[in-house]
Amino acid sequence: MLKTLTNSWTTTLAESPQGLWANGWRWFFQNFGVNENAKLTDKLFMEIFWIGVGWFIFLMAIMVYCVVKYRRRPGVPAPYSPSHNTPLELIWTIIPCFFLFYIFLEGFHVYIDKLVAPGDALQMTLTAKKWDWTVTYPNGASSPERTLIGPDSTQFGGENGSPGARPVPIFYMPADVPVHLNMISQDVMHSFWVPDFRVKFDVFPNRYTTYWFQAKGPDAESNTLRDSTGNDIVTAQGEKVRYVDHFIFCAEYCGDQHSEMLGIIRVVPMAYYLAKVEEWNIEGKTPEEIGKLVYQSQGCSACHTLDGSKGAAPTWKDLYGSQQPTNQGSVLADDNYIRESIYTPQAKIVDGYPSNMPIYTTAQIDERRLQGLFAFMRSISKHAPAQATPDATKSEAPATEKK
Repeated sequence: MLKTLTNSWTTTLAESPQGLWANGWRWFFQNFGVNENAKLTDKLFMEIFWIGVGWFIFLMAIMVYCVVKYRRRPGVPAPYSPSHNTPLELIWTIIPCFFLFYIFLEGFHVYIDKLVAPGDALQMTLTAKKWDWTVTYPNGASSPERTLIGPDSTQFGGENGSPGARPVPIFYMPADVPVHLNMISQDVMHSFWVPDFRVKFDVFPNRYTTYWFQAKGPDAESNTLRDSTGNDIVTAQGEKVRYVDHFIFCAEYCGDQHSEMLGIIRVVPMAYYLAKVEEWNIEGKTPEEIGKLVYQSQGCSACHTLDGSKGAAPTWKDLYGSQQPTNQGSVLADDNYIRESIYTPQAKIVDGYPSNMPIYTTAQIDERRLQGLFAFMRSISKHAPAQATPDATKSEAPATEKK
């Protein structure tokens, strides 16, 4: 990560037409902020920095002057030091206060700007839980897309990464459109930190904190989205779909995998964003498809595998209909057990696993999505009872006797 960030900065400075002369001034007076709020934060930071530098030089100059001018000379008695000087004390108290007032007012202005969203902003809910992020879009959909980040993983992992790679959720956001996030935690306190946005907000259980942003859209040099075969995704107008990624981190220690609690805000053109959000809508999908979307979008894939391999929680492969050893004895993994494990996960803990399962509410996984999870888990378990299927052909209606 550090290497990638360092390379991007050095490339920006070295490969531009004028190199350092064109961009070096930003290190002293401006910023590389990706949106207006980030630029305001950088501006205030640089103002505080240069105020500090100016006062440091001024005070050091006075100190050197006084040391030289009033140094003790041989044969000259040391003068009596005054106990105070009221005019001087007023000057060095009042003048710095003006700078402090300015810093306070500017800081308050920048902070409030990040809280008060425009009236036409898209309303989304960001939910934090150990150790994952979820974004609920205005139509109730959640992003099921994830990518792998870890040792030896391909562009951010792709589909095949090393065993150490971790699936990280991707949240598509429209370019140049204000987005308002209502943020809440399901378990402990987390902290929503996006370095590119110069923002960090604590996320608490049982209360909302808010933040809004408007991210710049991708340009002609940005990365392009690719399909499963590696080809560029092209719009109906024949243009490549480009994107810009911004990483989300948790900046508040929240447990064992705190440092791996990542997310990606992917900024794309508005048309592509609308298409993706509609694609994730559960309307018109089968129960199995709904269940798979819930599995991908609610962070289940971070702990529960589908291939039988061991993860941070029991695998879902052949789970449904099997007997599970728990701290309350052996239980049958049926609808009731799965429902209880989702809404009251501490009731029964499977032997050999920690009690890390976050608590979900019916607002996050409603009855329709829950039934979809049951159907999806049955579809990947050999222990699930056979499901009755309707006949492919319709039965004929009985003939009516003609009178």
